[in-house]
Amino acid sequence: MQLRLVAVTVNHNCSPQGPINGTEIAAAQSLRSRAKYRLLRWAYVAGSIAVGAMITQLMEQPFLRIRDRLFPDQAMAFTPDSVTLTSRFADCPK
Repeated sequence: MQLRLVAVTVNHNCSPQGPINGTEIAAAQSLRSRAKYRLLRWAYVAGSIAVGAMITQLMEQPFLRIRDRLFPDQAMAFTPDSVTLTSRFADCPK
């Protein structure tokens, strides 16, 4: 009885459509990198808007308080007791 050893090699680069060449791998990596770039770009834009809004509030509010303290509002505050309500048509005959 004679034993015969057979070496079986497995090609890991095979797909159901055939072997994957370097161009297909590069195209898949390119799609992934473009999707990652788009995601990072939108995260950067959203983060910039959020940081800008926070910085605006942090800078603007103290100066608005200073302005209100130095230059108070000149408008008279009306209360229901200080205003006499009259009808525009009080003088008209009925």
